Amino acid sequence: MRLRTFGHITLWLALILALSAASGISENLLSFHTADKDFKPIEPAPWVYDCTLQGFIDDLKQTEAACRLGVQVVQSSIGMAVYYPLRRDDPTSGLPAERAKALRDIVALAKSHRARIVAAISPYAPANLIKLHPDWLSRLEDNDGVEKDALANLSKPRIMCFNSPYGALQVEAMAEVMKDYGVDGYSCDGGYHPALCYCKSCKELYKRESGRDIPRKVDLQDLEYRIYLYWIGDKLEDWYRKLHARLREMNPEAAISTWTVNAGRYGHYLTSPRNMSQRMNMLLDQPMQEWWLDEMNHGATVIPAFGAAYVRAVTANRTGAAQPYFMSHGNPYNDDGLPGHEILVRSMMGLANGAVIPQFVGYGPRAEAALMATRERSKWLVRTQRIAWAAMLFSEQTRQFYGMDRVDERYLPHPFGIFRVAWEEHLPLSLITDWEVRPEKLAGHKVLILPNAACLTAYQIQVIRDYVSAGGGLVASCDTSLFDEIGRQRLDFALGDLFGVSFEGKAGTQASKTEIDSQFAKVVTEEYWRKHIGIAQLNWGEGDDLSSAVLKDPSLNGLVRPGQNVTFKGTQTKVNLKDKVTIVAQMTPEGTDKMLPAIVMRHFGRGRVVYMAAGLDGAYFSYSYPYQRRLLARAIDWAAGEQPVIQVKAPMCVQCNFFEQADKEGKRIIVHLFNGIDTTSNHGREDVAVPLREESVPVGGIKVVFKGLEIKSVHLEPGGKRLEAMHDGNSVIVEVPPLEIHAMLVAELASP
Repeated sequence: MRLRTFGHITLWLALILALSAASGISENLLSFHTADKDFKPIEPAPWVYDCTLQGFIDDLKQTEAACRLGVQVVQSSIGMAVYYPLRRDDPTSGLPAERAKALRDIVALAKSHRARIVAAISPYAPANLIKLHPDWLSRLEDNDGVEKDALANLSKPRIMCFNSPYGALQVEAMAEVMKDYGVDGYSCDGGYHPALCYCKSCKELYKRESGRDIPRKVDLQDLEYRIYLYWIGDKLEDWYRKLHARLREMNPEAAISTWTVNAGRYGHYLTSPRNMSQRMNMLLDQPMQEWWLDEMNHGATVIPAFGAAYVRAVTANRTGAAQPYFMSHGNPYNDDGLPGHEILVRSMMGLANGAVIPQFVGYGPRAEAALMATRERSKWLVRTQRIAWAAMLFSEQTRQFYGMDRVDERYLPHPFGIFRVAWEEHLPLSLITDWEVRPEKLAGHKVLILPNAACLTAYQIQVIRDYVSAGGGLVASCDTSLFDEIGRQRLDFALGDLFGVSFEGKAGTQASKTEIDSQFAKVVTEEYWRKHIGIAQLNWGEGDDLSSAVLKDPSLNGLVRPGQNVTFKGTQTKVNLKDKVTIVAQMTPEGTDKMLPAIVMRHFGRGRVVYMAAGLDGAYFSYSYPYQRRLLARAIDWAAGEQPVIQVKAPMCVQCNFFEQADKEGKRIIVHLFNGIDTTSNHGREDVAVPLREESVPVGGIKVVFKGLEIKSVHLEPGGKRLEAMHDGNSVIVEVPPLEIHAMLVAELASP
């Protein structure tokens, strides 16, 4: 009897543990991890905020050219390397003589023009140190093969682990060079963590801090590996925090302006497992991304603009830089065949989205033209803040632990689709990160958008619930809140009480071959049929008292008649209604005759919530129809509860971004206007077409409306042209001259 009872208890205990794991409430597997709510960013050096003119140089001649152009920050790509022994232990040690002279000459020239100098540092360890300590090398396999290979060929570049004693040695070497040569900062290319490291230091540290052994292989499907990935990311954060503190001891205004691999380059969005955490960017004074705009960055889409906005967002919207790579059709680091006009357009797109745009001075006159265009705008680029209205979460934990190896299908289309809506509808949109889901960061925003933000922490859930209860708006889609931050599925949506629905499963159809036109069939490949999924018919009616706020829209009704079925292709989540909600639209997946809730809306506390079981956000990027844009825009407007104080009436090719700035001269609002027209209209082959713009088509008829603001004067920059402000009640209306590429409408505010 006892054995039988014990058996029942064992079964019940196993069931409870299984349910706990599924709901994400089991033991804290990340007890070693510093939670986002406890993570403290560094404060960037003051000069970083004020330097909009930055240039990369390869030699002294290019340094002279940069200084002549008024470049404020010279980034040297010559590269210094860690040396051994340190000079504190051997005064005869240090950089090789030739490199030392080159660095000293560049620093002296830059400083004579009052420019800051950021030195590149190689990630490779010195050969004489490898010979002494091969056990400090990063080991991707749990054997001594890497040590044997290194000792057999000391000339091959090798990377040592930051968690070994080498980490502290590199910090000291960088501090010595800063002191000896007077550099203002560093750029660390390659300063990331490996997917796995089996060096002695990592194995001992991981066991001591987590109680676990390092996983046997890289596998994001394995919970043990996901736990390890948090740990190795934390250790890299620790190293950068120590580096920053040590450099500030050498120079109170020292800065790390380093290359990032988690801030906007399309290839990095696809990188799994990640090489650094998203929030590590907040330990850099100014993260710098390689901003590729050719095939890799889907140059004819919204992705390049998103990348420029995102490199700033990962720093909690302080400052981030995107260096445009001048290339076309896969020819890296080479501007041959790239029109000078295209270089200018790319650079202005980055500025319009809040990024600093450094140029490689070696590209000559065309890079100089982009720098001069930046200089004309510099006064209105420094120390600006995005105007708060809509905040959209780009969730790194969702990208990594939900998207996994299919992030381009499972996650990225959703935030990209919302970004496209904001561009074409001219909505003030701020990108935020997981770290910024906290009360003080959401407080100024009217609506929070969670595009399939599947992985959310318990803390984030509570912050969002409190935000909406207090009057904030929420727009969410698909699997939002169904998983915890480590990718464990919960039993139901953690935000289900806000949505008014419960999770039932995934809807939509599996890939299947259906009858198609005979001529179309000749060009259809198996890839087409693989993607022939997620198709449904979407329909809605006239709208009741509540849903009419979304559905009664002249633009929407001009696209689709109420009651008409429309095609939808995208992610579908099957939900049950569990509370009082208003159904806005329903969907019928292909091959079924059952209608499912597609969009619901409701009040929650003093706030407003729209939940979309049909992923219209992802669909609007991947398989778009215009009706999706209008439904999304109307949903965001309603959830916000009030319209933005600044509204732009312009064609959809015009992107707008909204900033505010305050200085000793007063306060102002800066509206960036960017003309994204490609006059070739993407006439090339679809899979390789990128914008190589040679000309502009000026866009006229743009009007900017300021509501409820005391406007003193309005001028257009660059050029300082004074614009007439027309008053209409409590609104000020300004008509903008035809827009060539980029301009800033600057509205000076009356003193309070």
